[in-house]
This record gives sequence, C-alpha cells and structure tokens, in this order.
Amino acid sequence: MKPDFICIGAQKAGTSWLHANCEKHPDFAMPPVKELHYFDREEKYLSADHLAVTRLKDRMADPVWKKKMIGDIWRPLRSLKISKARWWARFHLNDFTDDWYRSLFDIRRGLSGDVTPSYSAMYEEDIAHMHRVAPQAKLIFLIRNPVDRVWSMLRFAEQHGRPLDLEDLDKFKRRVDAPAQDMRTDYLRTVDLVLKYYAPEQLMIGFFDAIRRDPDGLFGAVCDYLGAPRPSGGGGGLRKKVNESKKKSSCPPHFRDYLVSKYAGLTEALADRYGSYANEWLKGLRGDEVVSQDADSFPAVIFPGR
Repeated sequence: MKPDFICIGAQKAGTSWLHANCEKHPDFAMPPVKELHYFDREEKYLSADHLAVTRLKDRMADPVWKKKMIGDIWRPLRSLKISKARWWARFHLNDFTDDWYRSLFDIRRGLSGDVTPSYSAMYEEDIAHMHRVAPQAKLIFLIRNPVDRVWSMLRFAEQHGRPLDLEDLDKFKRRVDAPAQDMRTDYLRTVDLVLKYYAPEQLMIGFFDAIRRDPDGLFGAVCDYLGAPRPSGGGGGLRKKVNESKKKSSCPPHFRDYLVSKYAGLTEALADRYGSYANEWLKGLRGDEVVSQDADSFPAVIFPGR
C-alpha cells in the first residue's frame, strides 16, 4: 500500500530539504507537489485550502480553482511531461477520498511519500484518520530548537504579507501564543499522539541541526529507514539550503527572552527524552557555553521504538 512514508513536520525544520533530496534520489518517485494537506484539509486548520471542498462538482463553479486546475495540467502537457500532467488531472478531477489520496502515489514506481509539515499540528481525530488510511506508512518527524523554529516561522511569514512589529512585544506574544503556533512547536504532544496509533518502530525523529552538521548522516538514515540505498559519491548537494527564509534579522533580546521562558520546559523535556542536539538547545537557553562538537557526538536521528 502507498504512501510508503509521511513526513509530518515540523514547519521550518528541514522538510523542504528532505523533499528536495528525495526527489533527486533515483529510488524515489515523489508527487510533483510537496505538501498534499489531505489530513488537515478541514476549515478548522489554518492550512485548509481547496481540498476542503470534497466533491468535484462543488468545485467546478470556483473560477480560482478552475484557473489553477487548468494551469497545473497544461504546463506539463506543454513540455510533453505526460505522466506529470496525468498526475495533476488525477489530483484535480476527482472527489477527494481516501482511495483518491492513496492513488496519488501509484503513478510511478519507487518510494513515494507525503511531506506536509502542518500534519504535526493535527488533532487526534485526524491522526487517527491518517492511520486508517495509511497504517503501513513510516513516519518522519524533523524537529528544531523551538526558539529558532518559531523565530524562523515568523520571519518566513513576513514574506507572505504578515509583517512583524519589532516594537510591539504584546503583539509578538499574541502571535507566539496562538493555539496553532503552540501545536506546531509542541513536539512531544505530536509524538505522543502519533504513538497512540502507530507502532514506535514506524516513527523516526530527525534533527534540523544535522542538515548543517551531518547531512549525509541524516539523509542516509532516512534512506536506511525507508529501504533505499544511500546516495553514492558523497553528499555535497545535501548541504544546499532549501526554502530558506529570505529575511535575515536576528531576534531582538526582549523577544528572545520571552521565547526562552516559554520554551524552557519543553526544551528540557526534549533533552531528557532524546538527548543529541536537544542537549545543545538546552545549554543555549540556559546561557551555558556551547562547544561545537563533531557530528559523531550527536545522533542525526532518534528512533523512539529502539
């Protein structure tokens, strides 16, 4: 059964890097769109898009949907990429059902998966739905220092019309404390919910830090986990940054102080449960000196079931 794997997040924690490198690997056959958003398509989620309209006949009257549908199918047709055009036709011109979702991974042979980082912020009933649809899938959860992840997310949002007022701490707190933002950062909540439905050996946790320090180890571990050969010839391309925030501003000290106080407990729990790079996160939050160590000192991935 397909999909072979689902990457459930977290946002701004390396999911675009993972998707880009899976696309390059000859044993993978990834869908032409990174984020499918099938399990978080309901209006209760900020990520909900046109997939919230399940029936094709109900979408036909939407001119925005029509324009996107025609464009998605016509562009690969114009370039004679028939299989990609066929995929987009299947994507758009069907009712959105569990069988339809599974079929999106069957067009080409190879390992195939859904990389939708907002799945990390799903409610339990939708994680249960994911398990009913794809009980065989191996899950990948990439995590990042909570303080850095939130700041990166806010900077990224500025590129999409949500400016950050660096003079208004109260407004900053409201954005950081929003329930959706909390759910995206509460990694332990996500892990505990996922493990209520999936066996521990079906979950791999990877560290964003390893993309910089040990990309070969991180992507190699993903390949081992999914049953694909590791890339040959070294991983020079694995160090390339993908979907990086263009806005390069450091977090103001009073904003960072608030993030540190907010996520100190979570970071301590992550360090206690998983160690590895989370130990560095905790030292940084406490103001302790962080001595850069060789990548071999830190596992790039953790398997909760081992």
